[in-house]
Amino acid sequence: MYRGQFRTITVAVKTLRPDCRAAGMYMDFLYCETEIFELLPEHENIIKLLGYCDWESRRFLLLEFCNLGSLLNFLTNNRFREGPEYGNLPNSEGLAYTYNNLLNFAHQIATGAEFLASQGVVHADLACRNVLLLHSDANIVAKITDFGLAHKLIECPTYTRRSEERRVGKECRCRWSPDH
Repeated sequence: MYRGQFRTITVAVKTLRPDCRAAGMYMDFLYCETEIFELLPEHENIIKLLGYCDWESRRFLLLEFCNLGSLLNFLTNNRFREGPEYGNLPNSEGLAYTYNNLLNFAHQIATGAEFLASQGVVHADLACRNVLLLHSDANIVAKITDFGLAHKLIECPTYTRRSEERRVGKECRCRWSPDH
């Protein structure tokens, strides 16, 4: 992931390093990720794809830049313990997050995941490392990213995964909902 400039805005540029040993497999992830992004309408808690291009056998995704980085790094870099509990956690940006902030992050991630489900998409790798934080207008917005392992669902009663047949970005069968 690189930081770049596109016209007048700062963007994140996602691509493979030229020396990547498994470039073929990871390039498939980028192509599948592009397909998933193209299926999704915009949502506040989903990272925005601003554009993409192929150059010298490499795919480049231009993504919305999130100035606080991943939720994993944000939590790891800004933690401290006071006795058996975590206290308010100031960070280098002068921000502080509290239990309410943590609950808000969880709510935003759940809202994004619910949106993905409503669009028939399973993220398949939803983790703190794949949630980016954008500090804007005194708010911190959590955005789900990294759709390289995501699947578009087709209507069918069950989800089955066979590791030897697993193909990223391919349609898969899944059954999940609060009703089951």
